[in-house]
Amino acid sequence: TNHCNRACPWCCVYSSPQKSSYLSIENMVSSFPASGSFEVQLEGGEPTTHPDFWKFIETVRSNGRVSLVVLCTNGVLIPRERSKLSKFLDRLGSPLMIKLSINHHLLATDPGLFELAVLMQEEMANQPGRTLVLNLRRRKGIDNDDQFLVDELGRRDLLHLTNDFFLQRYGYASDRDEWDRPFTVKNDFQMINPDGKMFEGDLIARSEAMGQLP
Repeated sequence: TNHCNRACPWCCVYSSPQKSSYLSIENMVSSFPASGSFEVQLEGGEPTTHPDFWKFIETVRSNGRVSLVVLCTNGVLIPRERSKLSKFLDRLGSPLMIKLSINHHLLATDPGLFELAVLMQEEMANQPGRTLVLNLRRRKGIDNDDQFLVDELGRRDLLHLTNDFFLQRYGYASDRDEWDRPFTVKNDFQMINPDGKMFEGDLIARSEAMGQLP
């Protein structure tokens, strides 16, 4: 989906609370490779705001070829009470990777984000097949490159979980020449937009197509 319950001003896929395009389960299933095992990554916007989010999880888990489910999230809708978080994780199933976004904008609107990361790590650390990754996005040249975020994660012993990179110049930040160009770390993947259109590794083309959706 391009809907999001936050509005990061550099969003690479033009998502916001005003957007309202949602991928259908049928289009997701039709995008699966014809043979072999594969991973499914749910992202957005904010995937947990999708009205059929749990149906997506059930559909993916019922496919015996899915080797890993990855959830990219800002954490807004993740429970912050331990027993409720445990039930939430159980419902997501396993194998599971959660990529929790952290940046200065999200922290300003969600002061409990670091505490959520600690709680999630405590709950997931001893659960086989479940991994937490913290996607730390920093700004170049601002507040010592947002070093305070790195320091806070270090103080909470979370740096070993952190994917630390600078904000990139596409989406709402396409004119920020001082930022990095977007890059991929894997080659064998397909991206599917909420309208069902498929993309390979061209992050900019995918981003611009997202920007055209309602």
